[in-house]
Amino acid sequence: MLKPLLNVLNKSSIEYLFPRGRLKSNYRFLSKNLKPNLKSASNLSTTKVASIAKFVENSFAYSVLEPLPIVSTLKQISINNNNNKNVKTEEDFERFLNKDWRKCGVKEIVDGFNAVLPFCVENNVNITNKNFDFLVDGLLDNVENLSTDDIISVLKFLTESPLPGGLNMHNYHDVWSAMDDVCCWRLKSFDLQTSFYVANLWFKMGLGRICDFIYELLEKYSKKPARLTKSELVYIFFYFNICRKRTMDFSYEDAIEKKISLMSPDEIGIVALGFFKTKTMIKSADTLNVMIDCAINNSKSIHEITLAAIVKTIRLSHHPLTATKTAELLQVITPEIERLSHICCMHLALLGTGLQIFNKTALTKICEKLSKSIHDKETIRIKDIERLLLTLTMFDFKPKVSTTNDIYDLLLREFYNPARQGEIESHPKCLPCSLLFLAIRNIYPEDLIDGVLNPDFLKKTYGKQFLDVPRELYSLDMCLEIERPNYKGNRIPKDKRRRCAKVFIERLPKKEKKSMNAADRLIHDVLDSCLKVTGDSNKVFLGHIIPQYVKADIVLCYDELNKEFITPNFTQYEIGDIVRPPNKKNLRWIVVVPVSVNTTIRYLLKPVGFMNLKRRQLKLLGYDVVMVPYHEYIPLDEDDKVEYISSLIQRVL
Repeated sequence: MLKPLLNVLNKSSIEYLFPRGRLKSNYRFLSKNLKPNLKSASNLSTTKVASIAKFVENSFAYSVLEPLPIVSTLKQISINNNNNKNVKTEEDFERFLNKDWRKCGVKEIVDGFNAVLPFCVENNVNITNKNFDFLVDGLLDNVENLSTDDIISVLKFLTESPLPGGLNMHNYHDVWSAMDDVCCWRLKSFDLQTSFYVANLWFKMGLGRICDFIYELLEKYSKKPARLTKSELVYIFFYFNICRKRTMDFSYEDAIEKKISLMSPDEIGIVALGFFKTKTMIKSADTLNVMIDCAINNSKSIHEITLAAIVKTIRLSHHPLTATKTAELLQVITPEIERLSHICCMHLALLGTGLQIFNKTALTKICEKLSKSIHDKETIRIKDIERLLLTLTMFDFKPKVSTTNDIYDLLLREFYNPARQGEIESHPKCLPCSLLFLAIRNIYPEDLIDGVLNPDFLKKTYGKQFLDVPRELYSLDMCLEIERPNYKGNRIPKDKRRRCAKVFIERLPKKEKKSMNAADRLIHDVLDSCLKVTGDSNKVFLGHIIPQYVKADIVLCYDELNKEFITPNFTQYEIGDIVRPPNKKNLRWIVVVPVSVNTTIRYLLKPVGFMNLKRRQLKLLGYDVVMVPYHEYIPLDEDDKVEYISSLIQRVL
């Protein structure tokens, strides 16, 4: 049996990967024009060290950039190693560095770094070695006097010498922070090629996301991106992917729309990563369709990282006008699933969730592939299990795979796997989401639910704010009250549930409001038809029967004895309560549920999984449920709509 969940969750979920470094008191700039922006070591304490921050995705993207011609003139910055013949032993190394470098000129200081580089590489010595102290002092005193070639030489030393154990370690933090500032200061004088080349060096150091230089580079070229060439735009989007701190201007999307047809699949993948990593939705359906066509036309040869990048961006943008091509992509890529990586397959599984596109064959093959490696935590992460549960429950799908008779049971058992407890500790929010997805399938592991509803877990994971309960746990708690009345574990306190309801539910806007979305317009339209069916506005109740669902429902009460609709009386209930109908034999309680396009599986025109959960729970409460699909209701004229609603009600009476 799994050791108690709270024993795992009480451990510290963040390990500091490097010690606090020494900040030099002599770090200064002599020029009044240069305003230093010293990076605080305390702000870096939770950042992963550079040596483990080079992800495969970024490395692949960089390999695509390499052949581009725009930095070729700076490829071969000469490094003067005239003194390296004197630095062969540790004694030579110490003797060479042990002098007052503050009295030396800039060229001699830069040559000093170049001279010891071969020894450092051969003997695994990095800049944190105390022998570098005097040389670093000399560099910091003269940093504003560095020429462009000098800046590149120092950055190349940091790139090619062994990396230290952390970003804020002795000497290292002072040097890279000072170089970042001087690079930002000199950016105005850098031409495009020099700017890109320097940015590449920061990426190679693993500091692309930490440094300010790349952010400032993106700012500089954001004015008129339409002037950039296709290759230059690809570079810019690579830096967007690396930086991730800057939002993307629409002008960049406009520039991409004009040049994306000239790009190779891998270049399009880099552009897609830029949009995805900055969380920028692509508004142009034309741009998205070019991306999708690229993946379709190159389905047999496209690199899995490129495909995953395109798929992630399509899902993020979820543009309705791309639905047809997205469905075609899922169809075309299905035969290639076996050759694709697990992470790429996971993103393919998620692709359909943005626009509710279900491809049974593709999802079955993906589940078959993933289920074979489900116990390998290095291949299938706990986050991937959560995402797979999202996809399966959205489409209310239980695929048949060779590894198990019940894929939901297979996925659930991974939360009891002792080898995954570290993941649950590091990503505690995955578990509550997964438990809610399992609830859609009427699966309630009560010991795990008891753990995530524990006040200590809530406080640790979501903070101490008055509303420290996320929507997924609030919904899970409501599900327990309806479907597991005998559950004895932890619950969310009633007063907190009421506050959650006030925040999470959506009030139906007034009918006159022009900015209503399609779902609200559908509710208003169905409500009007129900009013005409009953003939009296007092005989129709609009409210949240189960407050975990954001949209209001329409309730009618039919008196079978007198063969008429009567006024529903729910005055005893407050917001946040689950509204249970009075148990009287002659009364039939009917809930009319408008099913909008976003709660329907596209093309199949069936409700998504959580709508089936809602129907199941309403029936458990004692209601007769009338689902009103938008695709059947909206095309009708006004009189036919009333007749249609009336016929649906008559079916359940």
